[in-house]
Amino acid sequence: MKVKSLVLGAFAISCVAGPATAACVWKAAPSFPTGDRRGAFAVNQSGTLVAIGGRPFIGGENASVHYFPPGGTAWQSGQPLEHPLMQPGAGVDGSGRILVFGGWSFDDT
Repeated sequence: MKVKSLVLGAFAISCVAGPATAACVWKAAPSFPTGDRRGAFAVNQSGTLVAIGGRPFIGGENASVHYFPPGGTAWQSGQPLEHPLMQPGAGVDGSGRILVFGGWSFDDT
């Protein structure tokens, strides 16, 4: 089975909604401190972009978490997840918390 990975690089999107239309524009953003990410998930939490999981792992043991605040100039390191995690799903609940689910680790073989 072939698995395709998502590569999160140096891009961000901004959207402006008008009365009848919405226009989105891709803009270059800074690179991740650890280089390109493969198998990660990104979510928008109140304007802050958050990248969760994927390679490279922090110290080879924990899933990386980085965030890019509105108006920011660089990705910031967040609290890593406890285990390496590839291709997770994530969403934001009604209380503004990020929920991470699914995905797989190398121990799942």
